[in-house]
Amino acid sequence: MTISEVDLRQRWAEGRACHGVWSVLPGAVTGEVLARTGADFVVVDLQHGARTEAELPGVAAAVTAAGSVPLVRARSPHFADVGRPLDLGARGVIVPNVRDAGHAREVVAAGR
Repeated sequence: MTISEVDLRQRWAEGRACHGVWSVLPGAVTGEVLARTGADFVVVDLQHGARTEAELPGVAAAVTAAGSVPLVRARSPHFADVGRPLDLGARGVIVPNVRDAGHAREVVAAGR
């Protein structure tokens, strides 16, 4: 079953269960294989994983083609680290090291 980021956000908003997998291994094939497990989303870990930004377009396309939503854990809450994955095909970001509500607002602005 294919799921979009809109479907995923709606499920979360309704409090419905979603299933995802976390990927620290490189390669678009890895992303595709993980997505084909039936996961609603695949998180590509740029903070602690072995992936690079250069791989994101291919990985995001492979995850999407396999029916899941590609998400990325950013390296940091800095503007470029939040926005760049979205430019390269991620449909959402998980942002580490957010200090407080004001910082969260800045991070959200960076994603827009």
